[in-house]
Amino acid sequence: MAHLVNGIEEQIGINPELTFKQALNNEFRKFGVHGFEDVWTKTYPEYKLS
Repeated sequence: MAHLVNGIEEQIGINPELTFKQALNNEFRKFGVHGFEDVWTKTYPEYKLS
């Protein structure tokens, strides 16, 4: 998750007009469709993603 946080901080540093949510969405897109699948399945094993 540190990579995600660093990306958000970097984006806001470059463009302080961005909201946290905008920066988060921009970073989240970089991980692709299955980017957080491992985290999700470990955190919420009762939900199946596929």
